[in-house]
Amino acid sequence: MDFSIRFAENLTGTFRRSDTPGVQLPIAVILRGHIPQLADFLRTRRIEIEGTMHAEGLAHEARVEGTLHFDLFHSGRFPYEWSFVGLDGQAYRFAGTKTLRALELVDSMTTLTGEIVDADGDEVANVDLTLDLDSDLGRLIRSMVVRARGKGAPPAEALSPISVDLAGVERIRHVDELPGASEKLVVVTGAAGHLGLTLVRQLLQRGYRVRASVRATRDRDRLLPLSELPVEIVEADVLNPVALRRALVGADAVFHAAAGFKVWAQDEERDIFAPTVQGARNVIAAAEHAGVKKVILTSTAGAVGRDARGREEHEEHEWNDDARSLYVRAKIIAERQAWQLAQEAGIKLISLCPTAMIGPNFHRHTPATEIFAQVVHGKLAALPPFATSWVDVRDCAYAHLLAYESETASGRYLVSGAYRSWPLVAELITEADPSIRTPHVVIPESLTSFIPALDWARSKVWGVPRMMPKSALDELKGTEGRFSTDKIRRELGWSPMDFRRTVADTVLWIRAHFPAPAGRASELEPWWRSS
Repeated sequence: MDFSIRFAENLTGTFRRSDTPGVQLPIAVILRGHIPQLADFLRTRRIEIEGTMHAEGLAHEARVEGTLHFDLFHSGRFPYEWSFVGLDGQAYRFAGTKTLRALELVDSMTTLTGEIVDADGDEVANVDLTLDLDSDLGRLIRSMVVRARGKGAPPAEALSPISVDLAGVERIRHVDELPGASEKLVVVTGAAGHLGLTLVRQLLQRGYRVRASVRATRDRDRLLPLSELPVEIVEADVLNPVALRRALVGADAVFHAAAGFKVWAQDEERDIFAPTVQGARNVIAAAEHAGVKKVILTSTAGAVGRDARGREEHEEHEWNDDARSLYVRAKIIAERQAWQLAQEAGIKLISLCPTAMIGPNFHRHTPATEIFAQVVHGKLAALPPFATSWVDVRDCAYAHLLAYESETASGRYLVSGAYRSWPLVAELITEADPSIRTPHVVIPESLTSFIPALDWARSKVWGVPRMMPKSALDELKGTEGRFSTDKIRRELGWSPMDFRRTVADTVLWIRAHFPAPAGRASELEPWWRSS
């Protein structure tokens, strides 16, 4: 049995802008905290928080999202951190602390001080916030929900839900047309994939001419969504150097999004390692041959790191030398070799390292969307005991676009939207569609070693793809895959959309385009046949 804890905290106060230090302006913040499992909280001492903030002249009912670190027994400090988008459309971050003082217990527990910084890390304002005991203590207590969760227990009560319009899904993140873009031709490898198709749509909306490179043009069903777009489709397997050279002729840049994205395969060398490693090498060589001077490479956050326990979030300068899964190891080798080859060829290479990617626009499941579908269709009896960093595919595509268009972009960029546990994701799935009954049981940590065997048996019985072989389990078990997005926010002006929107759109896409089959769970009907 475990406990799910929720609470709300209303804070009011003043802030002083750095450009007008003598002027005090009002600020109000409504925070909602969530501890999905008490056991996880006792291990990490981190609480996920979200809510809204109103700061005169700076933010109006802005959505905030971040964490509260509970470090009472070590330092007596309660660090708060959240991010938000200001009235000027720019990303900001608040960092503050409550510090417990024994002789001033009440005041210290109700006072939060900190500062707001912009995407460049420059101080924007100093902030003083307080919880008014007379008016807000009762509200705080009433908001507290402590729910035991065991076999057959209902899910914890939801916080005041953020309304999500499920009338339809925006397939892309809207971008304005760029003057002169039509004069440039760009190539996208893996254009029929989840990221590739979304990126193609965004590039077209921006005004670019797009050449969509796919492994084979004979798969008519898979290419149907792409064929409906005003793009040039060419067959260029990344393992075919000659075809790649032809595909890149006349291009201003290439977005290399193709890879062997699988956590397990019968022939891992053929299906995972070769497309990822040799594919990246071939793309760089083809770019050099065709005179393409800029390559935007899709790597993975797993190439940066896998475990941020007891430390700050992973940053771009790191490399994951302890990778367990073949896919991640292949991505690391591919990226490192690409950097070396690009430098030798005089090509400007920019690497995007996204976390687990969900969102709409997939016509075949990836390992990330497959497990989502299993939860939505009630095919999982228990939830994975892991927390994961997620990103919306539309945000990831937009990051690629910004990296291409920026004259100053360089190096690697982590692309991540939210770090969330599966129990919380399951609650957001139900919030998006109350008819979905997600599992209430989480696999105990003590039983995780049995997951690969159960995953194998489930694959044999149901005919579903493997989702958790031992190598993938080792990549996640007992880790905190948290990643900093400070660099991409600061240098490219990127920020992610609301994670609840991402979950809701993923659920809607699955329900609308991949209805639950009566037979084997792997036989999900392609969405263009069911629509």
